[in-house]
Amino acid sequence: MNLMINISRLHPLLVHLPIGIMFFAAFLFVIKKRKGTTVHDSSIFLALLLSFGSAAFSAITGWLLSHEGGYDEQILFWHKWLGIATTVGIFILLWVYKNQRISGYWSGGLFFTTILLLSATGHFGGSLTHGSAYLFEKESNEFVFTTKNLQEAPIYQSFIQPILQKKCVACHKPSKKKGGLVMTTVTDLMKGGKSGQLFNSEQPQESEFLKRINLPIDEKKHMPPKGKSQLTADEITLLTWWIKNNACTNCKLASIENKERITTILQKYHKTKTPLYQTHIKPLTNKQITNLQESGIRLTSIATASPFVSLQIPQTEKISRATLQSMQAIRQNITELNLSGTTIHSRAVDFITSLVHLQKLQLQHTNVSDEHMIKIKQLKNIQSLNLYNTTISDESIAHFSAMPTLEKLYLWQSKVSPEGIAQLQKANPLLKIYNGVDSSIFGKAVLNPPAIITDTDWFADSLHVVIKSDFRNSQIHYTLDGSEPDSSSTIYTQKINLTKSAKVKAMVRKKGWGTSKVSSKQLIKKSHKIAKVSLYKPPSEKYPGQGAKTLIDWQKSTPDFRSGKWLGYEASHLTAILELEKTDTVSTIFVSALSEPNSWIFYPQALIVSLSTDGKIFQKVNQIQLDKDHRAGTELSSFEVSFAPSSTKYIKVAIRSILKNPDWHPNPGEGAWLFIDEILIN
Repeated sequence: MNLMINISRLHPLLVHLPIGIMFFAAFLFVIKKRKGTTVHDSSIFLALLLSFGSAAFSAITGWLLSHEGGYDEQILFWHKWLGIATTVGIFILLWVYKNQRISGYWSGGLFFTTILLLSATGHFGGSLTHGSAYLFEKESNEFVFTTKNLQEAPIYQSFIQPILQKKCVACHKPSKKKGGLVMTTVTDLMKGGKSGQLFNSEQPQESEFLKRINLPIDEKKHMPPKGKSQLTADEITLLTWWIKNNACTNCKLASIENKERITTILQKYHKTKTPLYQTHIKPLTNKQITNLQESGIRLTSIATASPFVSLQIPQTEKISRATLQSMQAIRQNITELNLSGTTIHSRAVDFITSLVHLQKLQLQHTNVSDEHMIKIKQLKNIQSLNLYNTTISDESIAHFSAMPTLEKLYLWQSKVSPEGIAQLQKANPLLKIYNGVDSSIFGKAVLNPPAIITDTDWFADSLHVVIKSDFRNSQIHYTLDGSEPDSSSTIYTQKINLTKSAKVKAMVRKKGWGTSKVSSKQLIKKSHKIAKVSLYKPPSEKYPGQGAKTLIDWQKSTPDFRSGKWLGYEASHLTAILELEKTDTVSTIFVSALSEPNSWIFYPQALIVSLSTDGKIFQKVNQIQLDKDHRAGTELSSFEVSFAPSSTKYIKVAIRSILKNPDWHPNPGEGAWLFIDEILIN
């Protein structure tokens, strides 16, 4: 075993050889093709041979090294299998290149493919060594407050200036005075620009700054401009609060009244780190190190001359009482602990919580539970927690939120739901949650919901529905009645032929990957011809569409509310009366509506349907309240109102608007818009 470990340690040395040699071979191949010569063939073949040999040894030593543990499971998975694929690719390229009869057809493409595989392998290898963000590091779009005491912090310098610096200064600095406005200093900020001063001390709510940031994003004067990094809802709330408190530049949070909501927001972005003091921590003795190593524990020093160490327990062993006792004596020295693959019990959890300097804890592939998290959340300095492939569920969301120093959380293949992750991310915007390989780096690592493909959403006779998944060897389950699909639902095998309205829902299952989110699509069959439509009240002059006919023209609009296919109502309800060509039986009404909160457009609050045979006396047959989350981004949905089949000729549809922007909106209380493009009858 010791021999295997020593051989595996050669991997960091060997892994660079195939990289350099392959790029050299590719360079010679390009010269060969450009000059049309064969003089470099022998050199290219030798380079490929050496590259394959070094790649094979790199793959073998890397495979051995991976069994030592201590690596990010997801990144290791991709690095390992891409490395094997690269080795195979070099071998195929070597064989093809040797056979001169086919090299001309295949060598170029194989060279390109192999170089891509080699580059991807190298990237994930670098991620294992230097961290996943070493190359594709993304700048955070959120502000971070690092002040020690929120209440005693200067409001402008600590909270406001960081937001302006991140979202505004790029366009408003001495070298780029857009609109004549500079925002780098307090003096320049108070001067304002060509449009005058930014802040109105007598009527703060009328300040030019607030007007600009609350304009619909498509407006020319909206700040920041469309295409730039936009202010978040929390940032707008904070800036609005500051301006309404006279945009003070010297005051502290403690001196301001009515700050409860603001304090709650600030705490979400308050990042604190407790430094690890070394002055009173003694380094490990040689005897302690020997005892730990004889127990099978892998020990690594965090840094030269540092008293802090990283420990890893063998994956094949349970954590015995003797092992815990051997580690107990050095508990103040432990900053990293890897218990991957072990059995977690109450004594082990008690030991973990006694590690006052623990920063990184790896519990992947263990039996750790939500009950264990009740104690683990007490760790004061924990920064990284790996719970990959465990039974941790949404019950631990509150525990994660109670760990203020936590920076990285690995939850891939745990029982935490996407909704739970979204809830946790909202409460802890600075927490990096890893729930699969970053698709922006390499492909897709989690099951995407299937695509429901149709030529149209509204049809007259029949409609073909195709459901596709981008994962091989996966299984699609679907329903047509609007119910949630599961493993017992119908398995999709061929296109579906619809002859009546349906709400199609589908999800993907794959062994070892769990299930995807559910895709949904409302498909509506046109069953009745409408002879006439009238409106109780005309729409806004800004968005008149084609008048009442807009609601029955069977032209589905896009999410662009300026397309001319929407009827827009500002701070007003919409009521329409539809007259059928003849008396007929109806049972369902569909209303197509738009939601775009940034432009003050919201879904209806309620739908009321009434029927009449003479167009004078109407009888209400159903009323529904809509509970759609208005905080989502731009959406277009059809809402269904069903009732007992009834004979009628006239249908009155009352569409209730929310009338005013809700309290959470950046501009609460202002007139809300209602946008409708079609009313369909079944």
